[in-house]
Amino acid sequence: MGVRGFQTYIAESGLLVEHRLQDTILVIDGLNLENELYSRFLRRHDDKEYAGDYASFALYVEAFFKALLRCGVTPVVIMDGSFEDDKREKKLERFDQRLKTAKAIYEGTSTGSEEINSLLNSYMFVQV
Repeated sequence: MGVRGFQTYIAESGLLVEHRLQDTILVIDGLNLENELYSRFLRRHDDKEYAGDYASFALYVEAFFKALLRCGVTPVVIMDGSFEDDKREKKLERFDQRLKTAKAIYEGTSTGSEEINSLLNSYMFVQV
């Protein structure tokens, strides 16, 4: 689970240091990476119709990991499946938001910028 506001804090504090990763082990929050890759995948295609294109998204995820491996970066991906009270509540909030977004899209009341990360994406991400 990510740290809320961390990216903003780093950007605003001037602590951002660019570093070229190579020949190292990198521990990655799998759920955050899955969501980030999916958002980037949709923006790259600029077409919500790609949202159900699991084969293309799988190739996109595979390309990401191949790029890491080419640099000698060994990814260790942690798919956090904990059900502690605070994480369970956060997961329920996200699921509720996903349902509301799906309803708005179905009813035609969405703004057009909403994304729904399909439940099948997590399964596909783990398989890749």
